Amino acid sequence: MKKFKGILLNIPIAIALIFSLNSCGDKDKDEPEKSNYISAKVNGAIWSPSTVQCILLEDTTLQFRIVNISATYGGKTITIEVDDHGSGHSINIGTRTYAAGSAFFKYSASSTPYNTTSGSINITSCETSSQLITGTFNFSAVDNDGNTVSIADGKFEKVTFSTEVQ
Repeated sequence: MKKFKGILLNIPIAIALIFSLNSCGDKDKDEPEKSNYISAKVNGAIWSPSTVQCILLEDTTLQFRIVNISATYGGKTITIEVDDHGSGHSINIGTRTYAAGSAFFKYSASSTPYNTTSGSINITSCETSSQLITGTFNFSAVDNDGNTVSIADGKFEKVTFSTEVQ
C-alpha cells in the first residue's frame, strides 16, 4: 500500500515535468514565416502597416540606384530611401545612415510632415531570384512645431521589391 501511495504522489510531478520539457522547444517553430512584412515602434507603440511597397529605382542616364520602401497604416506613412551601388537586379546588403547621407527617412501622420534628424537602415539579406529583401531600421524626426517622433525596432522581412528603370 505504501508503494502504491508513493507512485500516486509522483504522478503529478511526472506530468509537470513532461509539460515543462515539452514547452522548452523552439517557440519560433510554431510561428509561420513572415513575408512582405514591416513593423516598428512609433513613439513606443507597435505599428504594423496595411500596405507595403518596395521599388529599386535605376537611373541609367545619371547612373544611380535608389531603394525606396514605403509603408502605410492608419494615416501614418514611413518612407525609407537608400543609395544602392549594386548591379543588375540585386540590392547590396549593409548599413546606410542618415548622417552619412546614404539614407533618407520620412514620417508623416496624416498631413503633418516630419523631417529626419538621424537614422539608419541595415539590409541584411537580398534574395535576387525571388526579389525579396530583409533588414532593420530606426530613425528620429521632428515636425515644424518641434514635436519629435522616434521610430525604433523597425524591421522588414522578405519584402518583395520590383525594379523600375528610367
